[in-house]
Amino acid sequence: ALKPFSPIQVQQTKKVIRIPEAIKTIRATYMLKSMRLRHHLTQEQLANLLSMPVSTYRGYESGRRA
Repeated sequence: ALKPFSPIQVQQTKKVIRIPEAIKTIRATYMLKSMRLRHHLTQEQLANLLSMPVSTYRGYESGRRA
């Protein structure tokens, strides 16, 4: 039978996302998108202004990138 992970093993694998971290990520992604839209910019335009690849910016805005 499989044994459940101990808390130390779970932290080392980083498979568990704690709720406060998830909330911070959601809040940050919402803020990025709302500020971008408030200034009537596309993701491509903002990525160019920030001198980063569009795919990187999209990752930040979607929460896939921290």
